[in-house]
Amino acid sequence: LRDPVDRAWSGYRFSWSVWYSNNVPQQSFPNIVTTSVQDIPTCMTAKFGAMMDQNGGDEVQSWIDSYYKCGTRKKIDPYKAVWKGVYYYPVLHWIRKLGRENVMVISSEELAEDPKRVLTNIFKFAGLCSEGVDLDRYLQLATKNTTPSKRNQQIGEYGKTPETSRLLEEFYAPYNEMLYKLIGKRFNWGTGTQLSAQPPLPVNTGANDYDPSASLAETEESLKEEVESLLEAAADEVDDEDEGDAV
Repeated sequence: LRDPVDRAWSGYRFSWSVWYSNNVPQQSFPNIVTTSVQDIPTCMTAKFGAMMDQNGGDEVQSWIDSYYKCGTRKKIDPYKAVWKGVYYYPVLHWIRKLGRENVMVISSEELAEDPKRVLTNIFKFAGLCSEGVDLDRYLQLATKNTTPSKRNQQIGEYGKTPETSRLLEEFYAPYNEMLYKLIGKRFNWGTGTQLSAQPPLPVNTGANDYDPSASLAETEESLKEEVESLLEAAADEVDDEDEGDAV
């Protein structure tokens, strides 16, 4: 997994070049970011009810499915530059399917810093023997994927700004915290960002209570209890608004 802020900008540049070459009207990166950080959690909240019906009341799976459903909406983050950086739900999805002991999560920063060590650990995790494998040779043959410098010049005023980076760091911060507690390790992403006091509703699925030593069933039960309390609070807010309209 790559720092989601860096990944969002990289994803935008890649998609922009494809759209540009096909003469498709472009949206600026600041516009994509400003709308997406609001549209993604709003969409997930709107989809949650239908997913609950579809999943027989499984709150955790319903949040996961809501995330994927919103990723198919063309009007929401059309480049999918911001959406793909919300790693928590896909990782939780695979942990539920395969079991925590069968999912290894590493950051691209770890891989870039010490690729030989990371590759050796991947071999061990997968139960493969690395003896006789010339990792140094393969690493020498590997080529780095870089974005042509002229692409940034073409994007010009459509590009990122300090404000877009700040918005992305604030948006991803609570999702990153949930991810860290889910996998039991931290990455050096957005270390200067303070968490919002009230993160979006889809964020609070109980991952803050995740205990790496607990069984997956126990963790899911904790998630369900947290979601139930959030839904009750949301319902109370709706009732208060209705009363205000009546007055």
